[in-house]
Amino acid sequence: MTWKKNRKVPQFELPCADRIELAVRAYNNEKVKGKLSLRKAADRQGVHWENLRNRVNRGQISRVEFAQSRQILSQLEEQVLVTWCLQLEAWGWPARIVQLRRMAIELLRAKGYHKPLGPNWQGAFFRRHPEIKSMFTRPRDKKRFLATDYEILKHFFELFRVTKEKYKIHDDDIYNMDEKGAAIGKIGSVRCIVSKHAKKPYIAQDGNREWATVIECVNVTGRVLSFWGIFKGVLQQKKWAHTMEEIGVKKWKICTSENGWTDNELGSRWLTDCFEPETRETKGEYRMLLFDGHSSHITTDAIKFCIDHNIIPLCLPPHTTHLLQPLDVGLFGPVSQLYQNEIEERTRIRPDDYVDKCDFLEVYNTIRPKAISPHNIESAWHECGLSPFNPEVVLSKLEPPKTFLDKITPPNSRPPTAIITAKTPGNIAEIESILKHVKGGDIEATEALTKISKTASLALADVVIAKATNEQFVEGEKLKARKKERDGGDYGKARIMSEEVLEQRRLNKIEKE
Repeated sequence: MTWKKNRKVPQFELPCADRIELAVRAYNNEKVKGKLSLRKAADRQGVHWENLRNRVNRGQISRVEFAQSRQILSQLEEQVLVTWCLQLEAWGWPARIVQLRRMAIELLRAKGYHKPLGPNWQGAFFRRHPEIKSMFTRPRDKKRFLATDYEILKHFFELFRVTKEKYKIHDDDIYNMDEKGAAIGKIGSVRCIVSKHAKKPYIAQDGNREWATVIECVNVTGRVLSFWGIFKGVLQQKKWAHTMEEIGVKKWKICTSENGWTDNELGSRWLTDCFEPETRETKGEYRMLLFDGHSSHITTDAIKFCIDHNIIPLCLPPHTTHLLQPLDVGLFGPVSQLYQNEIEERTRIRPDDYVDKCDFLEVYNTIRPKAISPHNIESAWHECGLSPFNPEVVLSKLEPPKTFLDKITPPNSRPPTAIITAKTPGNIAEIESILKHVKGGDIEATEALTKISKTASLALADVVIAKATNEQFVEGEKLKARKKERDGGDYGKARIMSEEVLEQRRLNKIEKE
């Protein structure tokens, strides 16, 4: 019987290499009984019988095994490197290319390989392991990263739920406020058309880095309170009022401070002059106000005012606003982008023009309805898991701790009847050498020994990686020990600013006196 080239082979989901492996196993299992020929085993898996014959009778290896035999690191060793990279990513300091190459060299030295690593090795490594990749990362503040703790965030959501149920607060009466600072004349990076010979093109900008701050407040249902702006200065200027009258925003409030930032006095004034009057008509008895722990938000006067007017001030956990504060999560980003685009559009037409505070008011009035829109507000509250209430929206973003060593359970099959007495292997190369000597005997015993070999190889590779990683940790601890400054305390949790807080402040003040 000859193999016909035009013979239709049924389609299989598994790759050809896997199907050949299955055919080899099936043939070896039935070889003693004589019930399965090479052709039948090949037909069942839809592979060419000559490929199966070469694999069984001539000892030919697959292309994958051939490629792996040419690699300086085994498949198990590379898998350990992948696990190590993923663990470092989970810890918050992803491995760099130089660190990956260093760990690969450590594995090679452990098995007596001292030749230099090729310059393009990492490229082939990434192609063989698509589950990881190399990319530029953005730095995140250490305190913000460490404060993103599962238990801290879980406590916040539980406090939010309990407080809302205890005081029977309606969704219409839940608000979030925060400040956003901006350099008045600064624009962002934009894509432009330049000469093909240009190496470092630039675009002219106003250069006015004077700081301005806006205070925004939104509720769950999409309502936006009046705009409050803070400019650097001492006195109010008439042209600001004229500008607001021209653009039709007479209810906007402009304040001044020495540096253009908010302070304790302005924070209290916003609470008494803006928030309380505009939210006085409630559907329930209490209102809830979410804010971060900035000092201007939690002054004693501000807390007393909230208690007297049935306002529940819920302070977010420190350094978690990028996950829990709707204004930060979904609104201030579009505000920044649209503002920079609008400033760029103005300076494009008049590159020598000066962007002043009146221009800031005009531009912000243009972009505010687009950025702080009902759709964006709804999306922001949803992304924070607060409306509708679903903590998993945020908690699911926190990856559970990844195990550094992937444990492999040894097979339950019976041990081989005879094992060659040899020196106890000290590295992966010696394990592979012993395995080559015992292959070719009992099939079941060989497979069991192969699995044990993989487990031992993986364990040895883990030991090498763990040892090198621990050495880096020890060096880091030595550097930390030489530093005089020490960070104290913890990152804290969400809390309600109540009368107990005021009493504790009073007692602390008495102790200091």
